[in-house]
Amino acid sequence: MRSLRLSLLLVTAGCGASMKQLQSRASYDLSCTDLDYKQLDDRTFGVQGCGKRATYVEACERYSAFASSCTWRAEPAPSTP
Repeated sequence: MRSLRLSLLLVTAGCGASMKQLQSRASYDLSCTDLDYKQLDDRTFGVQGCGKRATYVEACERYSAFASSCTWRAEPAPSTP
């Protein structure tokens, strides 16, 4: 039973999108490699560089009780009234 708990802990601890994923996605989306990152909350980062900026939110999709996939999704740019 103890090994099962440890296995579950290891599986759930590995969840979440990585900073490397965010850097790769933002660099591609903004066509820029010189980027600054600011954590806005637990699941949101603001990214800016090369005169552009975007907000990214961690999005996870659960496939089963023990499997999920996470990535970063860009929020739509705010519209001006």
